[in-house]
Amino acid sequence: AGVKVLDLGEKAFALPAREQARHAVSQPWPAAEPWDFDHPRLYELRTEILEDGRVADVQRERFGVRTWGMQGRNFLLNGKPIHPYGDGYAMKGDYFWPVQSTYSRITRIGFGSRQEQWLPVADEAGHAATWEIAMSPFGGMGYRLAEDRIWQNLSTKWAHVIEEDRNHPSLFCYTLGNEPPSKDEGICRRMFEHEEAVGRLD
Repeated sequence: AGVKVLDLGEKAFALPAREQARHAVSQPWPAAEPWDFDHPRLYELRTEILEDGRVADVQRERFGVRTWGMQGRNFLLNGKPIHPYGDGYAMKGDYFWPVQSTYSRITRIGFGSRQEQWLPVADEAGHAATWEIAMSPFGGMGYRLAEDRIWQNLSTKWAHVIEEDRNHPSLFCYTLGNEPPSKDEGICRRMFEHEEAVGRLD
């Protein structure tokens, strides 16, 4: 069994049937240990819903505490420069284990069915991951990038993906496109606007 390291306390609220609401609680946590390549420390957030003094529902989510950033041409992990090797191919079946015997520390995840299964593995292994979705303005995909509905669908999809996955400590960056099939100024502008919109979501 795990050891409780922080108690966020309780918050009372009323929620009518079939309605949704967001509630936030917070506490300082100076003793949190950071996640990194060599020490991929993970925690579990356990949220309980009490009704009439009894537990009506429980939600568990694993996460790690870390910061990604950039300084000039260097990537930063928890404020320290890192220079990891990467892999440009989508994650395949038994690639990961044992990860410590390889130099690779960043892997391309996404771009295919059931790729989300690899994010928890990357969390455990201390492995950074780029995350992309199958619906993306890639060369050869044949999307009609001049149409508004493509960009609306992309924005909706990314909002869902980020909401679901941003607490994975291994998640290093989002890949929004690759080998774009057009040099059209209007499409390039839409891609830039898409990049800014996704940045605001996380």
